[in-house]
Amino acid sequence: MNEPEKKSWHDSLPCPKHWLGYIALKIIVLLLAIWLGPPWGMLPAFVATFASALSVGMPASVAAVFALATPLEVLILWGSMVTLNISPDLRRWSDVRRFLAVGLIAASASSIAVLIWSDSRRVGLTESQRLWQGWLLGDLAQIALVVAPILRLAGPGVRAALDRRFRTAPRREFSYRGSVLLTLLVSLTLVTLTALG
Repeated sequence: MNEPEKKSWHDSLPCPKHWLGYIALKIIVLLLAIWLGPPWGMLPAFVATFASALSVGMPASVAAVFALATPLEVLILWGSMVTLNISPDLRRWSDVRRFLAVGLIAASASSIAVLIWSDSRRVGLTESQRLWQGWLLGDLAQIALVVAPILRLAGPGVRAALDRRFRTAPRREFSYRGSVLLTLLVSLTLVTLTALG
């Protein structure tokens, strides 16, 4: 006699269970980018998003374009913090408010990747809207309910430890030259992948 399989708590989630690891990784890459600089967060963010897209059967060229969404979010969040002089420790309430505002902007920008997801997976309009809302609200919840409290509570200790560990503290200045070069690189990548198609 066959017994029915026991359902796990993650069987009722609206996303595949391997995405839970991706969600945790995204929190980590945001913290790494804020504490160490954007390259520390952007590369693992790209790899994780690319691997997640491939795991659901997205073609590699489309997955590569889709995978740019998370590094874009990381870069927007970090660049806005540097440009607006938001303290990474979020000590002042004005820093918290501005951090949440730029978090909303960064999450909104990256959520546009749902269009790529929906097109490659042949998802209908209603389902696409649900996915977009989930992406936006999920990212904002991560930023507001997990990343911000960690920055506020653990930030000063982590930054002090990093300053002791590294002779030269990680750069936190905004590089306009670097951002222009990165924008050109991303644009060239998008054009090339679109042309290959």
